[in-house]
Amino acid sequence: MRQTFSVVYRLLFAYPHYILAIVKKLIILLSSLLSLAFLSGCDDVVLNDLTPSAMPENPSGIYTITLEVDRANSSVHRDSIEPSIVIDGQIYPMERSRLGSDIWEFDYRLPQGRRDASYYFQAEYVLEPRKGFPRTKETASSVKSLRIVSRYAMSLESHRAPVGTKVGLVGRGFRSGDEIMVGDLTAETIYHGPNSLSFYVPMLEPGQNYPVMLIDGNRSMRAGVLRVDGAQMRVTPSSLSFAAGESRNLVFTLHQEAPPGGLRIPVTTDIPDSVIMPEVMVPGGARTVNVRVTGDRKASGSLFVEAPGFDEIEIPVQIND
Repeated sequence: MRQTFSVVYRLLFAYPHYILAIVKKLIILLSSLLSLAFLSGCDDVVLNDLTPSAMPENPSGIYTITLEVDRANSSVHRDSIEPSIVIDGQIYPMERSRLGSDIWEFDYRLPQGRRDASYYFQAEYVLEPRKGFPRTKETASSVKSLRIVSRYAMSLESHRAPVGTKVGLVGRGFRSGDEIMVGDLTAETIYHGPNSLSFYVPMLEPGQNYPVMLIDGNRSMRAGVLRVDGAQMRVTPSSLSFAAGESRNLVFTLHQEAPPGGLRIPVTTDIPDSVIMPEVMVPGGARTVNVRVTGDRKASGSLFVEAPGFDEIEIPVQIND
C-alpha cells in the first residue's frame, strides 16, 4: 500500500500538467452529462422565434416580434401557456396573434438612434396533475437578435418573364450605381429612384429559375427569384432563294422591345463561304431590324438563329448560278 501511495505521490508532483489535463477532461465530461440531463426535462414546450433577423426600417419605429409555442409534451395544458419576452432588461407579456392559436406577438418600439436589439423568450405552463398536484414549469429560449436595415429589396414586379423584357424591383435605399445580376449575368439596370429599379432579363436559358441579386460594389443582396421563359422572335422570309451576287433582306422581329443597349442575335450557317451578312443587332427600344444577305457563290444550306432564351430558327438558303 505504501508503495502505491508513493507512486501516486511521485506522479502528482513529477507530472502535474498531465494530472491537471485529466481533471479538466473529467470536469467537462461531467458538465456535459449534467447539461443533457437538464435539457431532457425542458422540452415540454419549444419556443420558436419566427422573427426575421433583419427587418425593413419603418417610419413608426415599431417592429413586431413573433413567437411560435410548440407543445412537445401532450400533457401541457394549452391554455396555461403564458409566454413573455425579455428585452432591454424588461419583461413584457406577449399577445396571441391572429395567425394562429400557438402564435404570439409583441410590438417593440425601438429606442431612437438604435438599429438593433437583443431579446429572449420565456414561458410558464402547467402539466397534467401528478398525484393530485398540478405541476407548474418554466422554460426559456436562447438569446436572439434583431437588426433594422434601411436598404433592402422588397419584391420583384414579376416572378417570371422572357428574355429581353423589363422587370421592376421595389425596395428602399437604392443608389444610381446599383446593378442587378440574374443568375451569373449582369442585367441592363435602370435607376428610377431610391425606391425603384428595373432591369432587362439577360439572355439566359429559358425554363429555369435564377436568383436575382442587387449588387452595390463588392456587396450583394438577394432580391428574389426569377423564372426565365422562352422569348418569341420571328424571321421573314422563312427561306431564301437567289442567284450568286444578288442580295435579299431578312427581317428579325421581337415580341417585345430590345433593351437600351440593343439585343445581339447570333446567326450561323453551314455554308460560310457562300453567304455574306452583317451581325444582327436589334437597336435598343426597337422591335425589328432588317439585315441584307448576299450570295457569294452557288450553294445549298441554312442559316441558324441560336439566340439564348429564344427558340432556334432554321432558314433554308438556296444560292444558284
